[in-house]
Amino acid sequence: MSHKNLTIIPYCYFIGWPKLNKFYYGVKFGIGANPKTFWKTYFTSSALVDQYRQQYGEPSIIEVRKIFDPIIYGSLDNAQLAATRHESIVIRRMNMIPEEKYLNCSNNVCHRTGERMTNHTKYRNEKFGQYHSKEGLESMREFNKVYSKLHNNMNRPEVKAKHLDSIAKKVGYANHNEYAGVIFSAFEECKTIKGTSVKLNQSQHTILQFILKHKGKEWLEEIRKVGLVEATSRNRASIPFRRKVKKDGELNPNAYIWKAISPTGEVFIVKGNRIQFCKTQGIGTSLDTTKPHLRGFWEFKKLCKVKDYQE
Repeated sequence: MSHKNLTIIPYCYFIGWPKLNKFYYGVKFGIGANPKTFWKTYFTSSALVDQYRQQYGEPSIIEVRKIFDPIIYGSLDNAQLAATRHESIVIRRMNMIPEEKYLNCSNNVCHRTGERMTNHTKYRNEKFGQYHSKEGLESMREFNKVYSKLHNNMNRPEVKAKHLDSIAKKVGYANHNEYAGVIFSAFEECKTIKGTSVKLNQSQHTILQFILKHKGKEWLEEIRKVGLVEATSRNRASIPFRRKVKKDGELNPNAYIWKAISPTGEVFIVKGNRIQFCKTQGIGTSLDTTKPHLRGFWEFKKLCKVKDYQE
């Protein structure tokens, strides 16, 4: 039956899930208010009631407690005022807002009754689970993810593009695409974050984060690797390697023999000071297997001591 064919008759109602010890008291007084439509087309405006219906099914208690006929009260406005006041009286006398067993967390018609009753903590606990509990925090995170995705303007392509263009203009470029092209070209030329920073007069952190965000770590490391190979070739041609020696000019018999493998696959036998060898190649001395980039992707294998080495 359409609301247009029904007279507005305000009423108060009571619903509940006795097995869960959860109940709710409410009022319907606006457009569509009529006891005949209760729990047929109208299921309360409470978000918590809707949540309980989805999780636990329909309440077993569904009652219209009091009807406020406009004819009896003289006018619709008088009937509506009487209905909202009655709801407030019941909620206050039954102490529903503080009590955990009631889903009522506020007086939703305080603008009519003049009374203000709210319990934000109770609402958060019911909506998301026990506040600050592991389950509650996880529930809030999931809720915020969806809410942010739907309501954050930065997720709109046109807003995001405008924001990126504004950042590019602050550093002297026409738009984001021009700014990105300059950074990528400079990095491909310099092959290091530090060199790119000096060339463009921008912080290393800014350039690093920009490249990681728009090109990814794999592209970054690939360019770096090319630069390290080129630097290794230059260093090998210009800096002679000096072995660790004793005072009499002979190799220390207790020094280690190392097998050094360059990023291009070249093999070197290092007799003596590996640290000095790394310095002549312009690479780091770390042997951390999880961070090969610290030593320019060179690999080192310890063979034996000098006194035990056979050519």
